[in-house]
Amino acid sequence: MDADKITFGQGLTMVEVQYEKIGADLQVVITAGKAHVGATALAVPCQTTAEGVTASVSVMTAPGHRDDIVAGKAALELCKALRCNVCATAGLHIDHATQDEIMTLVYNAKESINILIKKLKEE
Repeated sequence: MDADKITFGQGLTMVEVQYEKIGADLQVVITAGKAHVGATALAVPCQTTAEGVTASVSVMTAPGHRDDIVAGKAALELCKALRCNVCATAGLHIDHATQDEIMTLVYNAKESINILIKKLKEE
């Protein structure tokens, strides 16, 4: 993937988000630790209401993985903010991760997406 990237966090829990515009749409890959494909989500804007854009999200998860939480949330937030189709793939893994490390990975992924939204809105 010939993409731009941003990172957030440090050490084992640093999250990297690679992103590429594909026409009017967006592809993102969110990884940390041992990068892999754990889940992919596709978010499509449905309609604009007084509260903002609504979106439909479909998620596919590899058996035994929990990356759907990060992929689905990233696709939804990016789609609503940028009003385009978004495909988000996530693969975050730390061997023998503690609950605190897992929570930090999820937080870092969320903050990475917030940074990406801000960056893309400024372009």
